[in-house]
Amino acid sequence: MKIGNQEVKLFYNNLAAREINELCGGIKNMSTLLTGKDGEELELTEQFSNITKLIRILLNANITKENCEISLGMRDGEKKEKFSDETLETLLDLSKIKEYITEVLECMGLASQFEVPDGIKLESPDLDLEELEAEQNP
Repeated sequence: MKIGNQEVKLFYNNLAAREINELCGGIKNMSTLLTGKDGEELELTEQFSNITKLIRILLNANITKENCEISLGMRDGEKKEKFSDETLETLLDLSKIKEYITEVLECMGLASQFEVPDGIKLESPDLDLEELEAEQNP
């Protein structure tokens, strides 16, 4: 994921799952970050704030993992500071909220992108219609 000029990694683990549970009640309730608990669509600024919190959780989970690896001598480098919601809100671009949501879902294993190979139909046949047409035209 790109934040400003910097490429960063998101990481989903037990720590992140616990914080997401505190944020919205777990992954089964993540839609409330965009629609609210009653299903009404939230204002874009509130959606952005909620997605920023979700990104912070996943980003800081990766920073925690990398800092532990540095402490254990498994990787070289300096320990990184964790991000705050306020810092991320200044670095993230509101117009890219859909891209951020996709990246978050991909990190958590809840979405995937794929390409349909050439020559494959994108529509499923209507089996009932085909059966009716076959009966009408024996």
